[in-house]
Amino acid sequence: WAYCARTPDKNIFLAYFEKGCPNKSLIRGALPGTAYRAEWFNPRTAQWSPAGGGVLKANVWGWIALPDFPSDDDWGLKLKLAP
Repeated sequence: WAYCARTPDKNIFLAYFEKGCPNKSLIRGALPGTAYRAEWFNPRTAQWSPAGGGVLKANVWGWIALPDFPSDDDWGLKLKLAP
């Protein structure tokens, strides 16, 4: 299972991926062509780490291709509009 919520202005996304979710996930509904700061959240250690080099960019349709999960465990993800 995977869950995602975003603010109405599309500036912040929070997602959660349960163990066993397939890699190559996609977030839809972002601002087209916009960069977002990306961080994985490890719920086992409460640590944040950069996802995909720390910045992910939405394509012309507002889709953001996510990098592979750091492991096969549960992971959270935060996307925040980059300045």
